[in-house]
Amino acid sequence: MNAGLPSWTGLLLFVALVTVGMSACSNRAIYDNLRVYQRQECRDQPMSSYEQCLERARQSYGAYQRERREALDP
Repeated sequence: MNAGLPSWTGLLLFVALVTVGMSACSNRAIYDNLRVYQRQECRDQPMSSYEQCLERARQSYGAYQRERREALDP
């Protein structure tokens, strides 16, 4: 007899960890794809605002996360 956790508990824990891991990767992938799209949109801007547009599109995912956390904290 198994003195540890039931076998389904281990499977449930594994599925939960994989789901959380995939979620984090998905958020990063979505962010990266949005930045690519934004850079493409910058090409349609007039030259006077092109560089500013590109600067916004160059923001790293880490910087985005920090700004987002700061904005959400009361």
